[in-house]
Amino acid sequence: MSVTTPTLEELKELFSIDDAYRLLGLEGESKKSRRCPNHDDRNPSFSIFDHGKRFKCFGCGIQGDGVDLVAVMKGISVAEARQEVLRWLGHREPVRQEQPHQTLRPAKIEFPPADKWDREIAQRVADSRGLRITSVEFAALWLGTLTFGQVCDYPSWILSDATHKCAEARRIDGNPFPAIGTLAERKAHTLAGSRKNWPLGLLPPAFEEPWLKEHVHRILLMEGGPDYLAACQIIAAQDVNILPVAMLGASQRIAFGALPYFAERETVIVAHPDEAGREAGIRWAQQIKGAGGQVEVVQGDNDLNDAVSAGGITNALELF
Repeated sequence: MSVTTPTLEELKELFSIDDAYRLLGLEGESKKSRRCPNHDDRNPSFSIFDHGKRFKCFGCGIQGDGVDLVAVMKGISVAEARQEVLRWLGHREPVRQEQPHQTLRPAKIEFPPADKWDREIAQRVADSRGLRITSVEFAALWLGTLTFGQVCDYPSWILSDATHKCAEARRIDGNPFPAIGTLAERKAHTLAGSRKNWPLGLLPPAFEEPWLKEHVHRILLMEGGPDYLAACQIIAAQDVNILPVAMLGASQRIAFGALPYFAERETVIVAHPDEAGREAGIRWAQQIKGAGGQVEVVQGDNDLNDAVSAGGITNALELF
């Protein structure tokens, strides 16, 4: 007896948001309101309704059904997500052609107008982290991942990449952003619409993807913007094809759509010297290994920024 492939509407009834969590291997209690898996959600903003069949995040703006959630978390099309859901449910037949289904899109990041390159400002940014100006020059002028602009009315340096999936700003004077509205005082300000699970710098604006795949076989992965700048300094000093990449939070998992970039490459994860950093390093390493990449986790007595500013690490190749 043949098994009939569910229609789209039938699939929505069969596949709940909790099912999507199980398919994706996400942790989360079965509650109507929980922390969003798509961004660093300190207060539960991920709301589930319609008898567990639909969701909406009031933090980053994503919404839809269980299939949509699989699509956005894996960085694939809705059609591809339907196929994965069908396989997970035990239906091997291809999905029947349905009416076009709207692709889920995260909220778009609104970047501030970029200020012109200014060497004096670049030096101030480097000084605020105890680094050389080459760290800022490498990120801004070679990789194209650092810009200057006004964020929350403060002159800031901003990290992002060609995907525009994530962007984080820090004040040029090194002070924290003050509390405003629902936002508490914070050292770094994540621009609205960002996906903090995206590894920032993984696809720099200065690189075309084919070139990246052909020539850059090593990735230095760390946590946070200051460590990213420190990595830029030691890589620039050696003039080697190593790509610095930063995760913006120890609680994050690497976005599914980013994992193929780690396949068939060597990655060294420089974990923060605390329990959260150690757990994050292990988690990211497991994801990268699962994607077919080679990976090693290193953890010292200090984070990368402190180690480099103190002269403890001067050669990126020492980490490989």
